[in-house]
Amino acid sequence: MKNRDQNKMNDELAHEYVHFNSIGNLVNCKGTIQKTKENIKPLYDTNKIMGYQLLLIENTIDVEEKLIEYKFEEVTKSKFPFVYAFVQPVENNPIDFDQLMEELDYIRVDL
Repeated sequence: MKNRDQNKMNDELAHEYVHFNSIGNLVNCKGTIQKTKENIKPLYDTNKIMGYQLLLIENTIDVEEKLIEYKFEEVTKSKFPFVYAFVQPVENNPIDFDQLMEELDYIRVDL
């Protein structure tokens, strides 16, 4: 995960998302990761987020190895592959990350 300070990164505070439009399509998943990175990296570079991680989840082994909870199943309907994203905003940041991710076709799954 891109992160300024691994000790400060707290997964409990990270927002978790699944990219809806690329579920089941490996090529689209890979393109989605690149497009999302292009949109999120500038926020990281300007200290608007503490960290982010974009994961390609290809099967249940990936789910287990990457320690992802099964919150994604309602969105994915158990289809693979899919893109799972973590974004940890900086505290008191006015940016609406849910809106930003929604515009990129992500659905938040950690609520």
